[in-house]
Formats: sequence, structure tokens, C-alpha cells
Amino acid sequence: MTHKLLFLFGGIFFITLVLSYYKETYTNQDIIQILDISYVKAFLLKDTDHYVKNMSSADLYARHANNHKDYLKRISEDVTTIPLDKQSILMNSISQANDFFNNYSDSYIKLGEMNLIPWKLAFTKGYYENGLPHTRMDIIFLPQSILNESNYSITKTLIHEKVHLHQRKYKMRYQQKLQEENYKIIGKRINDYRIRSNPDVDEYIYYHPNNFIMIETYSTLTPKNIQDTQIVDIDVKYEHPYEEIAYQVAEKYSV
Repeated sequence: MTHKLLFLFGGIFFITLVLSYYKETYTNQDIIQILDISYVKAFLLKDTDHYVKNMSSADLYARHANNHKDYLKRISEDVTTIPLDKQSILMNSISQANDFFNNYSDSYIKLGEMNLIPWKLAFTKGYYENGLPHTRMDIIFLPQSILNESNYSITKTLIHEKVHLHQRKYKMRYQQKLQEENYKIIGKRINDYRIRSNPDVDEYIYYHPNNFIMIETYSTLTPKNIQDTQIVDIDVKYEHPYEEIAYQVAEKYSV
């Protein structure tokens, strides 16, 4: 009887190990989507998150758009994909990012949590948001030109942007932790027309524990582009707590 029980428990343990292996393999490697051009175009035109709808006149001027409708049309036409011979570059960087996240945790991110978030990637020619990598809902947007950068640089960008996906998914956790760390909400970004719109951050303006307001504003109401800005500190990471955290996590990646 004892031998039968040992055999039974041994079998259960083996099956559990096998299932755990396949679950981890699927989580870390197989949830990767390079989104179809038509899907991304429809996503942008729909503007479900109201990112474009909430842009100020300075935002539109910086993006060389006449109005919200014009910008939606322009960005939908900017969508592209990547050639097959470049996909291996992307996959290699994703693999490196997955390896990093497999062993990463902090007060905001639980161990193994990042690799439960799928990679959904969209590519543009470079007009949309001036080619700056960013996220919208559960999608990471990248300029096609990023594949000309080093593997190290691409991987750091992917890590940074995936942290933004995590921030969106666990918004309440971040707000609670930020409050515990003495970041103070002092207003809403939408109420200040000078602030450059950024899809990677939440709706609030924060006061940093080191006593400064975390905002990035346009240098003028007629900015040359979306990088024609001024920031409260010399370091761009202080635009918002989400950016500060994403930069800090990505900086911990090393080859």
C-alpha cells in the first residue's frame, strides 16, 4: 500500500513539473504578437483610450496636425510592419528582456509577474508620436528604425515599455505604493494645457518626495515638435513617477 501511495504521489509530482515547465515556456516565449497593419490602423482610428481626443491645441501643433481628426488619419497611415529578416533581431531582444524579468522583482513588481503580460507589438514609420516608443492600452508601439539599434538598446527599450504595461495593469498598486513613498497628487494633467501628452502615464500631476513638481511642458504654445519641451529637472525621467520607475528598472538591465 505504501509503495502504491509513493508511486501515486510521485506521478502527481512529475505531472506537476511537466505542466509547470510548459506553462513557463508558453508564458515566456510564445505570447508574442507582431500586430497586423489593418488591426493597428483600426485600433488607432478608434482611439478607445481617448489619447488623441484629449490632446490640447499645443499637442496637435507639435504633431503638425490640423485637428484631432487629421492626426488620427495621419497616424493610421504611418502604421507599418517589419520584414521577416528583421524579426530575428526583435525576437532576440524579447528573449533577453524575458530573461531579465524572470529574475526581477521590486516593491511594485512581483517575481515572474512581468512575463504574464503578453508582448503585443505595433510598428510605425516614425511620424506617429515623433517615433518615440510608447504604449497604448496593452500594445507597445515602436518605430521601425529601432531595429537598426544595438540589441542592448532595443532590449532596454522593451523593458522600459513593458514596465508601462505593468503600471497600467496594476494601477491601484502603483498609486498605493507611490503614496507610501510620499509622492503626492496635486492635480490632473488634462487641466494644464502646457503639459505634453504622454500615453505611458496616468492622469495625475505628482509632487516628488524631493520637493519638485513632476511635469514636462511645451517650451511654447507653438512647439516645433513633441520634443520641444522643458522639464522641471534636467533628467527626463522626472516627467512622471511612471517614467522614473520605468527608467530605473531598465537601467538595471546589463549584458
